[in-house]
Amino acid sequence: MNWDVVGALSQLAGAIAVVATLYYLARQVGESSKEARRNRWCDLHNEISRVADSWAENDRLSDVVYRGFTDYASLGPQERFRFYSSLFRLLRSFEALFQYSREGGVYRWGAEGFRKTMIDILGFPGAKIYWDHRRHWYSREFQAEVDLLIVDARPVAQQTYEGGL
Repeated sequence: MNWDVVGALSQLAGAIAVVATLYYLARQVGESSKEARRNRWCDLHNEISRVADSWAENDRLSDVVYRGFTDYASLGPQERFRFYSSLFRLLRSFEALFQYSREGGVYRWGAEGFRKTMIDILGFPGAKIYWDHRRHWYSREFQAEVDLLIVDARPVAQQTYEGGL
């Protein structure tokens, strides 16, 4: 064997090592991307859950939110502010989930369950009033999505809380 063959074999071995390294790095980047998507999804899920928890754990806020949903006219100015603040926080989280899914981070903009949750929430008369008053706070893309969801929204959720279903 001459030195030219040894040199060619060394170059081939080096090329194989480079390809193997690139393959390994590509897999690592892919795994890191998946992990980042999972973490982002968990963060958004946790934020939405915190809003729901605040409603469930605070009797006064729960009363304000429920009356805001079902009998908006009964709320005083400070109660309307609390109701709007709660819905702002919830819908801002849904908007982040929507935007994240548009970037490919979540299949079908945030799992079917959250989409159905939004449809039920938007079925409440007070939620529609909030949306009419504050839609300009959200991106145009999210406004269009919520408008589509409102078409599907119906007051089923209210009936379940009042024993109608």
